[in-house]
Amino acid sequence: VQTSIDTATKSAQAAIRSKYASMGMSGSTAEQQDLNQVQQTAATQGFQIADTLLQQGLNETQISAQLYQELVNINTQQNAATGSAIANLASSLSGGSANANTIQLKVA
Repeated sequence: VQTSIDTATKSAQAAIRSKYASMGMSGSTAEQQDLNQVQQTAATQGFQIADTLLQQGLNETQISAQLYQELVNINTQQNAATGSAIANLASSLSGGSANANTIQLKVA
């Protein structure tokens, strides 16, 4: 990204120098002001691009954390359902349930 900004800046500066040279105003205050404006614009755009990339990275990190938490929650629910199903099966097989002939499996 910085290389593109640098290339665009040099191109704009070359165009400014060419313009002022054709008017016979090379080295003038006006030329220097225009060159400085190009530098300022390039710095501002570089910052804006960097800030945008940072925000995108932070958003991706947040999405990733939310996705991980959702997966943990689903896994916890499935583990609880599996444990309950195994307990019901064991209880039914041992005859300890009031409904000894019924096996109940819960699927999340």
